[in-house]
Amino acid sequence: MSKRLYRYEGSRRIRRKAVLYRHFAADGELLYVGLSVHPMQRLAQHAHAAKWFKDTVRIELEHLNDDVDALQAEGDAIFKEQPTYNVLFKGRPRLQKVVAKETARKREEETKSEQH
Repeated sequence: MSKRLYRYEGSRRIRRKAVLYRHFAADGELLYVGLSVHPMQRLAQHAHAAKWFKDTVRIELEHLNDDVDALQAEGDAIFKEQPTYNVLFKGRPRLQKVVAKETARKREEETKSEQH
């Protein structure tokens, strides 16, 4: 299981376990789905910059163990649940490229560790 997840949050490149989060409005509308290894910091960023944040009344967090699974889970949630304010992954092609790249990297790491 890889603990590396490369995502840009602000200007920092990060490597840690990921949390998938969902923001909901009072009427149950899914406003936004995201992925972060620092969910509380990301929450603060959304609070400061996202126009939809003022409508958030509930946030659900889902802790994920594997970066490929995390990327897939985020893409699946956005694609299937169609949150109002997400743009990335709604059409899916970019997600498939990201997951394929992470899967290849993970296999390469496993092969190298088996050879040593």
